[in-house]
This record gives sequence, C-alpha cells and structure tokens, in this order.
Amino acid sequence: MLLHGFTIVRDTGGADTALREAIAEGLIPGPRLFIAGKALSQTGGHGDFRGSYPESEHKRCGGHSPSLARVCVGVPECLNAVRDELHQGADFIKIMCGGGVATPTAGLDMLQFTAEEIRATTTTAAYSKTCHSGCLHC
Repeated sequence: MLLHGFTIVRDTGGADTALREAIAEGLIPGPRLFIAGKALSQTGGHGDFRGSYPESEHKRCGGHSPSLARVCVGVPECLNAVRDELHQGADFIKIMCGGGVATPTAGLDMLQFTAEEIRATTTTAAYSKTCHSGCLHC
C-alpha cells in the first residue's frame, strides 16, 4: 500500500492489533493503521459464521479459525462488546447493520440490531472518544 501512496489506512475488518503494532514498530513496512477490531454481529446475522451445532463453532479443517466478528445480543451485551473491543485495542467500532453476501443466514435485505442496540453502540463509542462505523447494503 505504501508503494501506491497510502500512508494511513482505516481498516474496517481483518487487520488486528498485532499487524498495527508490527507496522508501528517498523518490523514490517506498511501504512499507519486504524483498526476496527472485531465487528459486532447479531445472532445469525452478517458476521456470525458459527456452524449450526455448538461444537462446530470456529472449527475448520486444520483447527481453529478466528472470526472477524463477535456476536452480541441485547443492549447490555452490545455495551460490553464495544468496551471490550476498545480494551483489546480497536481504534473504532464497526457493527453489521444489515445482511451480507458472506453469511448464508443473513440476506442483503435483512436489517439487524434494534434501534436501541445501535444507539447503545454509538453512544458507548462516543463516550470513549472514538467513532463508529456500520456495514449496510442498500
């Protein structure tokens, strides 16, 4: 990315704190990163890649496969998820507001999270002096 002139990147999914810190410490070349951490998803929503059975959660061929999102249900869990993602090093918060093409149980026309849950995540992010982004297909 540096070769193409990007010196700062806001990553809304995929980069983690280890990558951001490795770049910041000069261990690998790259632009300055601002990362979202794990996106917030509702149960069965866009980003909930858990299998149909509890024992299949995060198990893939070859072992553990980390998720790009975390599931939260209700205002208390949404508040905790925002606080925890910021504690884990996220620079801002991303929520999956609607369905997407990568999650079979969450069609593009599905709205996700209640107005109260969205308000809770945005308010909590604002109280932490950071921003909030949402993924929604229109």
